Amino acid sequence: MMLLDEEKKKYDSVDIPDELSLRINAEIEKSGLKRAKKLIIRRRISRVSAAAAASIAVFTAALNTSTAFAETTGSIPVIGTVARVLTFRSYENENNGMNISVEIPSIDMISEDLSGIEQSVNREILELCENYADEALNRAEEYRTAFLSTGGTEEEWSAHDIRIKVWYEVKSQSDKYLSLAIMGTENWNSAHNETKYYNFDLDTGKLLELKDILGPDYKKTVDEEIKRQISERKESGSVYFEDLAGSNDSTDFYNDNTGFYINEKGNPVIVFAPYEIAPGSEGTQEFEIIPDTAESELFALTELLGMEDSESAELFGGGAENYSADGSFYIGRCYETSLCGSDCKIYTTCNDDKIIESVSVWLSSEDEPASNEDMSLWISRVSNFMGSEPSSHNISEESGSDNYTWASDGLIASVRNLDGLLTMSFQPAIGELK
Repeated sequence: MMLLDEEKKKYDSVDIPDELSLRINAEIEKSGLKRAKKLIIRRRISRVSAAAAASIAVFTAALNTSTAFAETTGSIPVIGTVARVLTFRSYENENNGMNISVEIPSIDMISEDLSGIEQSVNREILELCENYADEALNRAEEYRTAFLSTGGTEEEWSAHDIRIKVWYEVKSQSDKYLSLAIMGTENWNSAHNETKYYNFDLDTGKLLELKDILGPDYKKTVDEEIKRQISERKESGSVYFEDLAGSNDSTDFYNDNTGFYINEKGNPVIVFAPYEIAPGSEGTQEFEIIPDTAESELFALTELLGMEDSESAELFGGGAENYSADGSFYIGRCYETSLCGSDCKIYTTCNDDKIIESVSVWLSSEDEPASNEDMSLWISRVSNFMGSEPSSHNISEESGSDNYTWASDGLIASVRNLDGLLTMSFQPAIGELK
């Protein structure tokens, strides 16, 4: 990110006319009213006061016992039967020519099977919203004090129409995802506008990370796609900081602080605030990243390895227990699902402790045998996923099967074609397989 930082510094160093005169700035510093510019909204929650916890408890009790109170919480979008978003607190005040509007959401996971992480997230959201509102109001009051102390009148101050707004927006909602944006803006001071995103996996109730959607090479995927989109936009006249579109292969666009939300199509959208990668005149920059379905789905398969069998029961649409023919021992589970849009069956095998130790996929059947093109396509997909070409290839003289094998990062993968029956498998590289 060194290049981005350098280009941003160039922009920050440009003198931008400001309504505050040098005299006002001097008065701010003299009076000790000037505050640090970094917003509390950027901090991860580190302390949750007893008062915040108590207010949530009071709210929950009131919501459950008072119809009138529940009606004041605003609209309640329901996402399937899994989650809903409530307006936890909403108010608007105007004082000394300053208007502040605050709307704080609360997330409710309806399903009892989910983890309950929304409780800690709700506390974090509450603190972020209240802290932003307090900090923004303090900044506006400092501005007013400095303005009046340097000769401005109350009438002139009122004409500024200072507005502070804290609110939320549901970016997308489905049976699979809930994506929420928390926003804070000041109409007189855009440098402090902030947005934070929360993306929930409604299968688990946990917060989503990009790797959950884009696979293990998500950073590479994001960087390459953003560079491609920047090149296209520059051809249409958009302006970006120098050398961000392909000429600098070392540019990293994504880090742990980069925000993203999930759109209605289920794709992640990377968001950069004004001045981060382009002049402020270009506004907020958004880049939709369309996942490589094959890579993300293969990643989901390998995530089964080492998982407890009970944890995998509801994955891939739900799996049926699979026992030996005589019922004497438990093999694993069988799932009927699809990969890359094609129907398939997934089989797991477990050890004596019911820990999954291998995953096999039947990609075709006797009724619909695989073609040579089908096999070539899956070999390419597995090669891309494993990050290498097959480490071995052989045709069994005994069975006539055509076998490809990969070994990478502690994982063994294979693709086998036997008379049109195409299968794929994954297992950890242990013992002699390493």
